[in-house]
Amino acid sequence: QRLLYGSWSAIEAKGALWSRSNLNRDRVQFGQTPKYERTVVAIDPATTSNDDSDLTGIVVAAKGFDGHFYTLADHSGIYTPDDWAKVAISLFKRFNCSCIVAESNQGGEMVRNTIQTIEHIPVKLVHAKQGKELRAEPVAALSSQGKDHHVGNFPAMEGELTRWIPGSKMASPNRMDAKVYAILELDPSIAQPKNPLKPRARQYA
Repeated sequence: QRLLYGSWSAIEAKGALWSRSNLNRDRVQFGQTPKYERTVVAIDPATTSNDDSDLTGIVVAAKGFDGHFYTLADHSGIYTPDDWAKVAISLFKRFNCSCIVAESNQGGEMVRNTIQTIEHIPVKLVHAKQGKELRAEPVAALSSQGKDHHVGNFPAMEGELTRWIPGSKMASPNRMDAKVYAILELDPSIAQPKNPLKPRARQYA
């Protein structure tokens, strides 16, 4: 893919949470998916919109009635707040989503207000309390289990997923973050330990 088609995002890094072989194995096309239980748009907003700004991650994902997860669209880019809000609203309508979920660390209520000033639709704000690796690991585990499907091809996103190494100083993977937020919103239980330790007795100072 790199040499024949110039797809340099096909480079895969050792230690990345996603593998290209798993993504290719589980890829499906529109019309090949089951009915969706729920669909959301997720936004990882950037604070600026200059040429050298971070991308605003905007990803649509769904949970199927089969218990699998389907990434449907990636419209990430460098946007002004007004522009990313309009893109998210357009996707919300196009994919019949239940809500827009947005990371609030960078903008707080500004994120909700920017969207709802344009159109009053459901917006859920999530505050990232954990680092990228801890948030992404349970979602990446779905790929290892064959439950993370890309509906079509997303070269830029897949480049991030298969190149970003936990603990590295690589650029912020905004598309990955938006995908992770979407899937965690669709099923928060996947972020919970599967075999939690027996809770310890509380100690009070």
